[in-house]
Amino acid sequence: MGSIILKSRQFVPVLFCLIFLASCGDDELSTEDYTGNYIVSEICDGETYNYSLVVSNGQNGDKSISITNLWDWEEVMTATINDSNLTLPNQELDGVTFEGSGTLSGNILTITYTAMDETEMETCVATCTKS
Repeated sequence: MGSIILKSRQFVPVLFCLIFLASCGDDELSTEDYTGNYIVSEICDGETYNYSLVVSNGQNGDKSISITNLWDWEEVMTATINDSNLTLPNQELDGVTFEGSGTLSGNILTITYTAMDETEMETCVATCTKS
């Protein structure tokens, strides 16, 4: 019986260590994790495009970012973040409506979105690498 008590006492510190280590990976990403200059390789309806874009802190609160030059379009789009997930809400810029979502993993931001004007729609996937 003495060995069972000894083993359970050894288990408690190990359990606390495991809980502590598991909680270390739960750091929530902030707008600062997104901000920076990116090199983009984008595929829109089967065509590949290469360009750069800039992500900066947004003006609509602490979960807002601004994306300049997505779609190689010199307009500024707004997006919101929730940890590693990005939402590009429906917004019209100079006659083109954009909407999409994305994820940030390390220094790679992937954005899937649509760009639609009065006559046509493109579906795009932008793979953005922070430079």
